[in-house]
Amino acid sequence: MRESPRQPKRYLTPLSLSYLHVSRTRSVSKRFLLGAGEKKTYKCTGWDSQIAANSMERHRSSFVTQAISMNSLASVSYPATHRPRHLCRLAIHLMIASCILLASLPTTSAAEMVLKTQTTKCDPPLRYWIYLPDEVTEVARSSKKAKSFPLVLFLHGGGEGGRNPEKVKKNGLPKLIAQGKSFPFIMVAPQNPSETQFWDDQQLIRLVNEIETKHPVNRLRVYLTGLSRGGYGAWRLAIQNPNRFAALVPVCGGGPMPYMNRIKHLPIWVFHGAKDTVIPISESQRLVEALKKAGGDVKFTIYPDAGHDAWTQAYDDPELYAWLLQQKRTEIAK
Repeated sequence: MRESPRQPKRYLTPLSLSYLHVSRTRSVSKRFLLGAGEKKTYKCTGWDSQIAANSMERHRSSFVTQAISMNSLASVSYPATHRPRHLCRLAIHLMIASCILLASLPTTSAAEMVLKTQTTKCDPPLRYWIYLPDEVTEVARSSKKAKSFPLVLFLHGGGEGGRNPEKVKKNGLPKLIAQGKSFPFIMVAPQNPSETQFWDDQQLIRLVNEIETKHPVNRLRVYLTGLSRGGYGAWRLAIQNPNRFAALVPVCGGGPMPYMNRIKHLPIWVFHGAKDTVIPISESQRLVEALKKAGGDVKFTIYPDAGHDAWTQAYDDPELYAWLLQQKRTEIAK
């Protein structure tokens, strides 16, 4: 009898894809059964497709025949005609290329918020989100004369206090930045460690001082804003430190009316919803009237159909930031 032609051997080769398969969950080693002439495509999920494809193109071995992008997936294809030793060599090359790719990517983007802990001595220390615009990083890397940037201190509402810093991203400026919105200023958003008490004014000032020391802050352009309980905190912090900030933006807050004369020199823009049942609009109205009687510089925006959530419209308004960035102190606070 005539022997049938020998079929090509099939090899069962372990190939770890723990570096290639990148996602929020750990990847596991996989085994693939390959035959002569076959092709196998491995897809790297969870990466930005362009970054992954470009990096693989730069660092691929001679065994990698194609690096392509498919929608949001980066993939690598290679012929399966090599013997096990070649496949093992391929695996090594792929893992080295993947390590290079991992090392080349920053852990955080310059335009993202980073969670940090206050180092100034205090008990308990404040945890805060800080946002640095791209230009801050560019200036730091250049040899040009240092440039300074405005700083916005944002105080969250009562529902975002405690020990879970992710809650700070729920509303206001941190929410917009987390969604990808960019701003031309540094933003710091501390988390009140207490879920029931107001902010510690001295601790907040120590935090601002710390940020000014660590980052290129224009000390003549430090702004203060807050919403709800943070709006109360912003009013009070400004009254307690009348020469520290260049402008104040309280949203649906309130404060001690007898002390409005202390901040009559300060540019202030107040926001409130007419249908607010949590903090009545009268809380802002009486402070605005007191400021006007004292000769203060105050703007007041009322959203006729808004309830307690006046902050969404306020912080979405580009005119707010245009106005805010025009404000500047004449001398540095001591």
